[in-house]
Amino acid sequence: MTGVKVCRFLAGDGAVRIGLVGDDARVVDLTPAGITTLSQVLESVDPVALLNGTDRKAMPHYGVSDVMLRPPLERQEV
Repeated sequence: MTGVKVCRFLAGDGAVRIGLVGDDARVVDLTPAGITTLSQVLESVDPVALLNGTDRKAMPHYGVSDVMLRPPLERQEV
């Protein structure tokens, strides 16, 4: 994957997951790598290194049309 975007999505089990959307219109589920929130990625010391440290080929993949993309907000801050 050369161009990727971090996303939140709903898989078939209804759980909100964190993933990467690639140029190939596939979503890589990062949950098996222990990445369960966007905050975990965005607040890490080196988000790029965190994402590059995952074995994306070993993670579940879904077609973009097979999942429901969710807003990038995890909670409302006041």
